[in-house]
Amino acid sequence: MAAEHRTVTRVLEILETVARAHDPVTLTQLSRALGAPKSSLHGLVGGLLQRGYLRDADGGYRMGAGAHALLQPAGTSLPLLLGPASEADRADVLARASQEEREVYEREEAAIRATGMAFNREETVADLGAVAVEVHESGSLSACLTVAGPHGRVASRLEDLGRLAQEVLAADGFGRDSGEPRPNPSA
Repeated sequence: MAAEHRTVTRVLEILETVARAHDPVTLTQLSRALGAPKSSLHGLVGGLLQRGYLRDADGGYRMGAGAHALLQPAGTSLPLLLGPASEADRADVLARASQEEREVYEREEAAIRATGMAFNREETVADLGAVAVEVHESGSLSACLTVAGPHGRVASRLEDLGRLAQEVLAADGFGRDSGEPRPNPSA
C-alpha cells in the first residue's frame, strides 16, 4: 500500500469539504474543518483557484468548472458542468478543451437553451439514460429535475419524458415562463 502524501490528502480534503457544503466555505471554515492552520491552506486554495477547481463566491469558495478536467471521458457533461460557471470560468475551461469538445459543447448548449432540456445517453454511466429540465421560481432558474432510467427502457422516450416534466412543472408554477409566484393553496 502506498504511503499517504500529505499535500495530496490536504488538497482532496479541501475539495471534498467545499463540494459537500451548501454555502460558500471560508478559509476559516476550511481551517476548522480540516484542523489545519489557515497559513498552510492559503497556498493550496490559491492553486485550486488558479486552476479553476475552486472559485471565489460570496466571501468564500465554491467548486469551480475546473472539475471538468477530471471528467474528461464523460465528454458531453461539459454543458452541465459549465451551467453555473461565470463567463471567465467558462472561457477558461473551453480554452483547455479540444476543438471537437468545444464544437460538441456549442451544439449542446444551443439545444439546451432552446429546449430547456439536457440529455445524457450513456455518456457518463453505462446503461443510463436521463433528461434534466429547468425548475424556475419567480422567473429565476433555481434547480433541475432529472428523470432517469435504464437506457434501453428510456432512450426512445427521453424527449417525451422531458416535455412531460416541463408541463408538470409549468402547471405548478415552476416552468421556464412562470415568472409569477405560485398561488398559495392554503390561502
